[in-house]
Amino acid sequence: MEQELIWPLNDHVAKSIFCKNISLLKAFLVAVLDLPAEEFDGLTVLDPTLTPDHIDGKKAVVDLKARTKAGKIIHIEVQRRNQRSLWKRFLFYGAKMVVEQGKSGSDYDNINQVISIILADFIMVEESEAYHHRLYMNDPNTGAVLREGLEIHLLELPKMQKSDGTPLGNWMTFFNSRTEEQLMSIAQSDPAIKEAVGVVKKLSGSERDRELALRMLIARMDATAELKEGREEGREEGREEGRKEGREEGKQEEKFAIAHNMLRAKIAHTLIVQVTGLSPDEIKNLAAELGEGGF
Repeated sequence: MEQELIWPLNDHVAKSIFCKNISLLKAFLVAVLDLPAEEFDGLTVLDPTLTPDHIDGKKAVVDLKARTKAGKIIHIEVQRRNQRSLWKRFLFYGAKMVVEQGKSGSDYDNINQVISIILADFIMVEESEAYHHRLYMNDPNTGAVLREGLEIHLLELPKMQKSDGTPLGNWMTFFNSRTEEQLMSIAQSDPAIKEAVGVVKKLSGSERDRELALRMLIARMDATAELKEGREEGREEGREEGRKEGREEGKQEEKFAIAHNMLRAKIAHTLIVQVTGLSPDEIKNLAAELGEGGF
């Protein structure tokens, strides 16, 4: 039986592609950012853990953090589900990476630009058909733009169903690919993408890497936030019945959210049943709704 390939947007796969292959990270950044290729010579991958004083009192870990030759800090984040306050979280992470550069007695001139790149598997900007948005601080009245501070690049994958032939369009199509046929097709577009497809195939053939990919998929489920909101709404109603219903509804939503993401990652139905506790029929019906194959 032919081995199912792991979805390239899986956290473990994306990190393996970029953190362990600097040349691929450079090729991706050249495609996204309006910077000369030489800027990424000597690119350094940094510890992705932000300093402890996170907004909720815990450490925050971003998907990838790197520094360019000129000292710019680049942060790449993979997001598969939209959630409340997502924009504020992006701003917080970016601001945190600015603050981390400040040391006692240092000069403000030593603080370098922070660039965030968000790979989103959902649409955040409904009013535009563009799949790539460059966001800066600006004056809407005069058009003046502050380019030395935070810079956010939003890449909305659902808006790129077929490559437009540009280097970035090819990378977007690569991350959107869910079958070997799609991956092999886009692999012909560019040597770097062909190499990235090779990484995906290698990881997909490793039992250990498939297990790590599955663990990271489950760990990154954002349904926990929905569960928390359901509990808070129940408490605000001040009724135990409401709280109980909120908790039960949240738990069920969490199971279906996990199943949804596992189906999109081409995980076997039998394994999804074991992980979520949903019935085989529920998984089969969900797969049919999503248009995903079953095995």
